[in-house]
Amino acid sequence: MITTLLLEIKVFLFIMAIFVIIASIMHVVSVFRLQYGKIVSSEKGLALFAASVAYIITMLICGF
Repeated sequence: MITTLLLEIKVFLFIMAIFVIIASIMHVVSVFRLQYGKIVSSEKGLALFAASVAYIITMLICGF
């Protein structure tokens, strides 16, 4: 029961990290396309992006 819950939490976090990466890529594309705005607007956004990339790489290397 607990192992199933942990697996579901890992999968949820993995999917959320992928969504953060996709949103960041879409933001960068819109900045280049419209030539308006900043790519990195805050340290919080950069930290969230870095944590998401690190989590995705860790999950891909170690597996679920």
